[in-house]
Amino acid sequence: MEHKPILTYSPRETRSFRIASLFYAALFGGAITAAAMGLLNARMLMIKGKKLALLWTVSILFVAVKIAYEALLLPVAFEVDHRLLFPLFKLPDLLLFLFFYHMLKTPYRLHMIYHGNYHYLFHRGIALLIGAVSIAIDLTIVTSSIMK
Repeated sequence: MEHKPILTYSPRETRSFRIASLFYAALFGGAITAAAMGLLNARMLMIKGKKLALLWTVSILFVAVKIAYEALLLPVAFEVDHRLLFPLFKLPDLLLFLFFYHMLKTPYRLHMIYHGNYHYLFHRGIALLIGAVSIAIDLTIVTSSIMK
């Protein structure tokens, strides 16, 4: 009778950004940047199944809500001091960051225990590109509200 090991070696090499750095992506880049970087980090952590589907669904929902939220809030922004409304514009972005932080916290901690390293968020420049697209969408919404 041949001996077969119960545990087989199957390396599951994960990579990750520091998930706390997603805060900066949400603050400076917006909901689209936070969603893209969070989903990229989930892919690097090899999250699969229902959890990944939930991340995608909530990301798409947050981006849609953010666009509608800004469209409703912009007419008010021109009537009152717009500096007071900046935190209100960033609220959905930061809520999306909190969602990703909560969902990725356990896989990130496991990654740090087993591998102990992380990549820098702006290392590849992806965040800057996605941030530029997010800013372009936000500016389109602002200019369309001004033209009305």
